[in-house]
Amino acid sequence: MLKVLLVDDEPLSIEGLKAIVNWHKIGYEICGESLNGEDAINKIEKFKPDLVVTDIRMPVLDGLGLISHVKNKIDESIKFIILSGYIEFEYAKKAMEYGVKHYLLKPVFEEELESALMEIYDDIQGEKKKEIFNTEESYTLISNMIKKVTQKDGSIEELTGFYNTVFQKNMAKEWCYVLFRILPFENINDDKNEKQSLDKLTENIKSEAKKTLKSNNHIFINNHDANIFGLLIGFSKHNKNHNDVEKTLYSIIQRVKTNKSNKYQIAVGEFINDLEEIRKSYDTSLKALEHCFYEDLNSIIYYDSIKNKKVNYTFDDSEFVNLVIEAIEEIDEERAKSILHKGFLYFKKKLLDR
Repeated sequence: MLKVLLVDDEPLSIEGLKAIVNWHKIGYEICGESLNGEDAINKIEKFKPDLVVTDIRMPVLDGLGLISHVKNKIDESIKFIILSGYIEFEYAKKAMEYGVKHYLLKPVFEEELESALMEIYDDIQGEKKKEIFNTEESYTLISNMIKKVTQKDGSIEELTGFYNTVFQKNMAKEWCYVLFRILPFENINDDKNEKQSLDKLTENIKSEAKKTLKSNNHIFINNHDANIFGLLIGFSKHNKNHNDVEKTLYSIIQRVKTNKSNKYQIAVGEFINDLEEIRKSYDTSLKALEHCFYEDLNSIIYYDSIKNKKVNYTFDDSEFVNLVIEAIEEIDEERAKSILHKGFLYFKKKLLDR
């Protein structure tokens, strides 16, 4: 439903407008009424209507003054229908300069008003579809630029310039690069079915990312490998902790958890204040991902929490190796698994490099 505000200094005229057409049937809902232009401005700022139907002559602020204020100071995309008791060429000419297409004479007939409303409805829906298309197209272009930059095959200047142009009114103030690894699917025995499952999961994750386009945060996603996704997350405010990151990732994690056999590892790179430092955040997310070996599955690893941890490169346990070989020679699968699991836990505890 599109929202419409009715403005007229005569209450009976407003009642007539409400009754003359079936607003809901043609896709509108009346969000408010005003008896003058000044009050209408307050209602427009509060309700954010798609359309305003207004009388031309009113006390305090007339229809043209209202249109001028809204177009210049509130939202130029709001549509208007002007109502007038008589033809005034100068008023009509001025209205056209503001982009108003419909100037109707009172008394307004049902067919005439309904025709104008349906035309405006189609115009608004067309503009919204175009806006969505342009936004998604820009999202794809920026995502492709990000991938090239992280692979040292793209221009940071081109990326930042295009991003600033597209999101000039809603730019992020802080960023971090995230690597999201999906571990091999359990209970899927052939490569074809696993690829189909990964492709479906990819689309789900991209769908969640695109939902952020009109929010305060931005997520741009790329495939770095068959099962590794790169997410560049931009935040509208500076983060003092990891809460906002975890909240943003939660919706994506839910997509992964729709299949209970899915396991994942998430590595978060260093936070940056400027998009130009994207490679720094990407490189540190790689280091965090390497450290995932030592952490539990289905967890989030932050570079900040592991950057000072030292890895031990010394491992000399011939007895462990001999036990594994012995279990294999005896074809004792359960024993081999048990020995390897204990060894794995030892590696994790001692931060041994594999």
